[in-house]
Amino acid sequence: FNDFVIFMSNGQPSADTIVQVSTDQTGIQLKVDCKEPLKVTPASNGLWSGDVVEIFFGDKAGDRRLSQFVVGPDGQKFSGKGSNVEVNADWEAKASVAEDSWQAIVNIPFTALGWANPKEGESIAFNVARQRKAANELQTWSEVKVSFHDVEYFGRLLLGKYPDDMMRAEYETAQAHKAAAALKEKFARNAQRTFLLAPVRITDDFSIPFMPDAVFDAPEKIELRAAVNEMKPLALALANTTGKTVEYRILVETQPDEGKSRFDWHDSKPFPGVTLRQGLPMRDSESGSNALFDPLPRLNEASTVSVAAKEAGLLWLDFDTTDMKPGKYEGRIRIIPLNGKAVFSQAGYGYGNFTYSGEMSDLPFTLQVCDIELSKEPTIPGNFFSPPANQEVIKLLREAGMRIFQINPWSLNFPLDEEARFKPQAPGAQANLDMFTEISAEKFFIGYSCYDTFLQTNKNKSALWSEWMKTLAQFMKQNGAVLQNCYVEVYDEPDPKRFDEILHVLRTAREAAPEIKLTMTLGAHIMSAEQMEKLHPYVDCWILWSHGYFSRPEHLAFIRKVQQEGREVGHYTCDTVLRSSLDRNYRRNAWFGEYHKLDINALYQGITGLRHCIWKRTPAGEILYHGPDSAIPSVRYMAFRQGMTDVKYLAKLRKIGKDSPEAQEFLKNAAKRVTVDFAHDPSMPDTVREEAASLILKIQGNK
Repeated sequence: FNDFVIFMSNGQPSADTIVQVSTDQTGIQLKVDCKEPLKVTPASNGLWSGDVVEIFFGDKAGDRRLSQFVVGPDGQKFSGKGSNVEVNADWEAKASVAEDSWQAIVNIPFTALGWANPKEGESIAFNVARQRKAANELQTWSEVKVSFHDVEYFGRLLLGKYPDDMMRAEYETAQAHKAAAALKEKFARNAQRTFLLAPVRITDDFSIPFMPDAVFDAPEKIELRAAVNEMKPLALALANTTGKTVEYRILVETQPDEGKSRFDWHDSKPFPGVTLRQGLPMRDSESGSNALFDPLPRLNEASTVSVAAKEAGLLWLDFDTTDMKPGKYEGRIRIIPLNGKAVFSQAGYGYGNFTYSGEMSDLPFTLQVCDIELSKEPTIPGNFFSPPANQEVIKLLREAGMRIFQINPWSLNFPLDEEARFKPQAPGAQANLDMFTEISAEKFFIGYSCYDTFLQTNKNKSALWSEWMKTLAQFMKQNGAVLQNCYVEVYDEPDPKRFDEILHVLRTAREAAPEIKLTMTLGAHIMSAEQMEKLHPYVDCWILWSHGYFSRPEHLAFIRKVQQEGREVGHYTCDTVLRSSLDRNYRRNAWFGEYHKLDINALYQGITGLRHCIWKRTPAGEILYHGPDSAIPSVRYMAFRQGMTDVKYLAKLRKIGKDSPEAQEFLKNAAKRVTVDFAHDPSMPDTVREEAASLILKIQGNK
């Protein structure tokens, strides 16, 4: 096959890639012919610094997200299971370079895939990708959406021949027809029902069209378990099985006491502490060709949601258990189709004495609030690089664990007086600070890249840098901020080639404002541990890219050293594509910080200061949308918030289980199970959190 496309754009590549695949009893063989009209580029600084071919397979053993095999034109190779940690797999790769091309011959045993005794007719998720360094081009056979690790968008590799002597195109068409027939059959099994309602994972695939399998196996009752001081989410798919668009009224109510309600069709009391939201489709790229549910505004005044024919809508319920008493709370989710059948008949004498027959349906649920009181403070504070745009923004960010608010250095354009000295006046920053009632209790991230911004706002007059830092300290102090709570990001993701300048600028900043926390954010331009060591005397806080600084032994050793010396170390993820994995890149962010025992969980970004852009383009990382005077959370926000809640259970267990060998043994590996051992399993955060909850209750019961 040679039907590759350019990654993300799905355009036509400028050079062909031709793959031949064969199998025998032991494994899979591939011959990959890479045409290269520009220049074959061997690696110069790590395998991915040159041309590579990457071969991916899905999981067959239940112990990985995927299997990855990479080879370059000089024969360098890498194998892994979906992370940047190399796995010593038993496989072979040979490479050769010719004029205007290079070729890789690869032999991958089934054992390297964890695939035991495969038989003809079986299949496996499969993709081949290619990096052309000279052309700055990435190619992929499967049309993956976000990264080459998107297993859910892989194609399939079928062992043996296509059935009935089909050609590939015929087989693919037949499979599409088979999938359509299976969906039609699912609808037919539920032909007596006009709508279906079922819970889905909060990190599910919310792509449009949305019709998860869960709705065809809807439960008769939902059981929820939460602790005190938790925001407990419940995501629901509401499937419309009719042939027309239907508007549904959604009510979340307490379950009426038996015998106290005159008619079962009467509405009950609103369930305490619940917020109802609906998913809105949002374009996933500038082209607007695909969409997925992401913004989660509150339901409208009528508490209704519209669902198209043969599709499902997304409902999102948040149960706020802050200061609730432990116990069982019975409720129901009532769905009323507003353009469906509804008939009232006189049932006897008296006003309002009716019987009702219609399409309204109730789904009962139990919310079990356990006798576990979680802290209202995050285990590890969050920094979402976000300004305090309004009180609703502050509230939502606090609920997700953010405790460090951004002051943008562009708003700190201090004016110069007649003696060319800065005056501590900054109306834009002042407006942000005025959002807080007790500034001395707040922490502030002053970024991005204060030094580079300072140069741009002061005509590259680097000699004024020391004076600017002194004025910044004066400005923050006169507004009531504690300087030790002010994280001044001197550089944001700098190129290490600027090292001499960075060292000088940090040294100057330290001398000018010794009380302020000087911060460095390091990203994809990987800085060596040796260079970081030289900057260490001047840096109080390091914010390090999660995918670049936590696998190399020298970086890990440096991190442990500076933490032992009282410096802060945080990690951050920077996902600017709407389809980034909700599980890996949002929910597990806090688990990553827990596993590495860090001081800050950071994420780019909570909300943008460019409020007029947010609804006109696809979000580029923001997990909150601007409302007129409020904010609207996204599905990505909810996934991140849930991870921050998960690890609070570990903190609670750590606090009360100091004398419990069982608790200590559990805590030793809890975060590792989620982030390393079962990083491929989206159910593992729930599993470990529930195990922690059970242990907490067990220990409390024994005291």
